Amino acid sequence: MANVAVVTLAVLPGTAVAQLVDPTAITNVATPIRVVVAFLSVLLFGGALLVRSEGFVDRSVEASMEHPLKSLGYGALAHGLLAFFGFYGLSQLAAIGVGGSILTTAGLAVLAFVWLMVAGLGFVVVGSALTDAAGERQLWSGLAIGAAIGAAVWVLPTVLLALGTWTVVVSMGIGGPARRWFHDSRGVEAGTDPDA
Repeated sequence: MANVAVVTLAVLPGTAVAQLVDPTAITNVATPIRVVVAFLSVLLFGGALLVRSEGFVDRSVEASMEHPLKSLGYGALAHGLLAFFGFYGLSQLAAIGVGGSILTTAGLAVLAFVWLMVAGLGFVVVGSALTDAAGERQLWSGLAIGAAIGAAVWVLPTVLLALGTWTVVVSMGIGGPARRWFHDSRGVEAGTDPDA
C-alpha cells in the first residue's frame, strides 16, 4: 500500500498531505518496535473484528480460499482504491485552508484506522486459512497466527520488502470478500459463479 500511497501523493495536489504522510518515516523506527507494533495492531484490530462479526470473518476465509489467486488480485485492487480515495480525501481536506490541518490530521487518523482494520481482517483470514489447511478452521487461533505473520514480516531485511509482503498477505485475506462484494454489487445472482 505504501507504494500506491507514494504514487497517489505524486499526482494529487496538497503538499500538506505529503508532509503528514511520510512513508519513509517508518524506516526510522527500530525493527523490534515495528515487530511489536505490528503484532499488537493485528491482535487488536483483528480481535475487534472477530468479536464484532465472527460470521463475516468466517465467510471471508471461505471467500478468499475459493480462488486464492483471484483473491490476491481483488485484494490488491481494494488496497489501491483505499489508498487513492483516502489520499484524495486528505488532499481535499488539506486544501480547505483555515482548520484544514486539523481536518487533515483527523482524516489521516481515520485512514490509518481503516487501513489497520483491513490489515487485521487480512491477517486473521490468512491465519484462519492456515488452521483450516491443518485440520479444522479456528478463527481465534487464526488471529494469533495472523498476528505472528504480521510481526514476522517486519524482520525482513528492508522496509520496502516488509511493506510489500504485508500488502500481499493482507490482499490475499481481503480479496475474497472484496470479490464477492464487487460481484454482488453488480447484481450477479447468488447461485452463479462470477469467476466461471
